[in-house]
Amino acid sequence: QRPGAQAVRVEAALEHWYVTGLQQMGTVPSLITSVGESSSSLLSVVFELNPEESSGDQLLRVHSQPVEIIYDAVTVNSMVDFFKTGKGVDLEFLTSATLSKLEEIKEKTAAGLFHIIETRKVLDLKIDLKPSYLLIPMSGFYSDRADLIIVDFGSFQLNSVDQFGSISSPSSSSL
Repeated sequence: QRPGAQAVRVEAALEHWYVTGLQQMGTVPSLITSVGESSSSLLSVVFELNPEESSGDQLLRVHSQPVEIIYDAVTVNSMVDFFKTGKGVDLEFLTSATLSKLEEIKEKTAAGLFHIIETRKVLDLKIDLKPSYLLIPMSGFYSDRADLIIVDFGSFQLNSVDQFGSISSPSSSSL
């Protein structure tokens, strides 16, 4: 916190993430595993109001390392059974409630965007998400010899662009 500049900086990091499934055939399957560089955090987020290192009003940095996700049929089916409700869902009621909520959100969003345009703040943004992937074993259970479908989620990078000469970061680039 820098009280003189009315500045606040918040940093959060997740070092590792490991999720296991239900034990089967004497093995506990790994469902989610961090596979990125061990020298950096799996996920790091920095948010700053009135940042020193940028001429923007706000700064947001998000960086992530890859994650390996393995589908396990027994674990997923058990989770679905756990969260199932005994009663049927009234589709008409659900649709009506959803449309009503959507209209309310639309009005708030329009008002919020109008307010943002009026009070115009500059956000210095840099997001870098490394490619994660999903392994789907043909048998529903992963093993070294299992036939697999591999879904690569690809990487995602987003950087703010200096349109009005207000962000002077040399690393900013367009999409």
